[in-house]
Amino acid sequence: MESYSFLEHSYIEWLAKRIDSGLFKKKGERSRERLKLAAARNLETKGYHEMRVADITHDAGVSDGAFYVYFQDKRDVTLAVMREFVELLEKSSENSTEKTPQGSPSAPFEMVRRQNLRYISVGRANAGLMRCILQITDQEAEFDRLVQKMNHDYYQRITKSALKKNEGKEWSKETVLFLAYSLGAMMDELFRRLVIQPDKYLCEIVAEIAPSDAALADLLSIIWIRVLYPSAGVPEGLSRSAKELMSAIRSSDNA
Repeated sequence: MESYSFLEHSYIEWLAKRIDSGLFKKKGERSRERLKLAAARNLETKGYHEMRVADITHDAGVSDGAFYVYFQDKRDVTLAVMREFVELLEKSSENSTEKTPQGSPSAPFEMVRRQNLRYISVGRANAGLMRCILQITDQEAEFDRLVQKMNHDYYQRITKSALKKNEGKEWSKETVLFLAYSLGAMMDELFRRLVIQPDKYLCEIVAEIAPSDAALADLLSIIWIRVLYPSAGVPEGLSRSAKELMSAIRSSDNA
């Protein structure tokens, strides 16, 4: 279960399967996990601010008193759920890099596309929990530090890869890290406006030029590649929109 991939399941499905797997032998452990599962379901559908302890206990089929055996309040169970969710996100990110084939001219593109598709797929499967990350980081300094550290570690890995692929160029680590942060901010804002708080105008554009998650990952990856891996090749078979975007970026480079 620890090798679980978010590309295949939501966090809530993972929690449910882990409970059913027989991993937790003690009744108290199973009860705690069922409360986490109930909290995750309510966080996904209602969000942190609207969720109540009564919602969690009703979904878990236990009394309010049983809840307080394991958690102090809704904040306590929320942080337990969201810490685990974020930690699994990080593992999923690391795995997406490890599984990328190396050696071909388009290897950097394949790596970036895999990571971007993972981000989109994870987000869609866990949209409510992704919204909760924004809600909770605004209130909980410790959780905010955890999320910042996760993001920083990810951008550090991207920076290390970009510097290695661009040996000979006079790029400083700080400059490339800033570029990685900027591209990450682009991803976060686009995802927010596509899934968390849908912008109907942007959604219409994306539906036209990138009707699938894979097509959207291709478009975003072209931007990443042109910024961080300008000498890298791209694979055959990209969509017309992806080719148009690539041509537009190259034209601006030559302007």
